[in-house]
Amino acid sequence: NIKDIKTLCESDPRYIRRIWGSVQGVRMWAQLNGQDVPPSATLAKSVIGHEHVLEPELRTQAKSYEVLHYLLAKAAERLRKMEHTCTNLSVSVKFTNHYGKWREDIRFHATNDTLFLLGQLQELWRGYPPEALPLRVGVALHGLMPSDDNMQDLFNPDHSPKLFNAVDKVNTLFGRHTVTFGLNNYVREKVGTDKIAFARVPERFTMDKK
Repeated sequence: NIKDIKTLCESDPRYIRRIWGSVQGVRMWAQLNGQDVPPSATLAKSVIGHEHVLEPELRTQAKSYEVLHYLLAKAAERLRKMEHTCTNLSVSVKFTNHYGKWREDIRFHATNDTLFLLGQLQELWRGYPPEALPLRVGVALHGLMPSDDNMQDLFNPDHSPKLFNAVDKVNTLFGRHTVTFGLNNYVREKVGTDKIAFARVPERFTMDKK
């Protein structure tokens, strides 16, 4: 019977939990009603991920990599907004032909550095089977933890956090794609439109300014 946000906000939280099937429904309800919700105790097991079903013109190895590039930069931005880092990146591709699926992952020091993560993506992509045709691609960041819990890796220093803070601030003020990390304009037009996320409430910063 819930068909709009107003009805959702005015509903009994016990009812929300029952229809949602978990306490996450109550957390979302509380956030929509302006309540401060503490981070989940299971956050360390959580994942930030994005997937995209490729349009026919993007179903090549080169174009699908550019889509993954966009998705990973988007995930890294979310990670910084949460003030968290990750220690693992996984990349997955579902193919259109008999090759089935391909997945690779890599571990590293705790980071939320977009440029470092894009470098890890490039390393993983070396294992992509060149004869396979991609249909759906996805990236996921694992091993999430608060940034304050991490020590800087002296042998693998990240780029200055001030750089990414500045980029995130500009994109918040003027729109997500005002500053990008080598994003192809064609891919941006095809993929870079925020859609309604049913598994979570879209963060305020993801909505492009008009």
